[in-house]
Amino acid sequence: MSRKRIMVVDNEDKICDIYKRVLVNEGYEVEACYDGDEAVQKVSENQYDLVITDIKMPKMSGFNVIKKTKELSPDTDVIVISGYATIDAVVKTVRMGAQDYIIKPFEICDLVTKVKKCLEKENFV
Repeated sequence: MSRKRIMVVDNEDKICDIYKRVLVNEGYEVEACYDGDEAVQKVSENQYDLVITDIKMPKMSGFNVIKKTKELSPDTDVIVISGYATIDAVVKTVRMGAQDYIIKPFEICDLVTKVKKCLEKENFV
């Protein structure tokens, strides 16, 4: 069984690198992108099982990352992480196809749990 491929997208490079390090330690193949444009370009060129994106980013918002990811790769799951959680934002991301929404601040173990839950559902299809 091949390792699951994850892309993390956050304009804060330190945050993105923390997510990457934690998920690599869990056994995933992880690529980090520091803006939405780069993330969408990589989704158009590669296959990912999961994209984890922030919402508030310069250039391209996380909403656009979700939209473009789902257009380019409908089977790729998306988890949103944001410190700007409103009911409208959560509902919008779910309607756009996001599987989960994590509100900052959070415990890193919550990220790992949600990633595992999201990716393990594929094993039952």
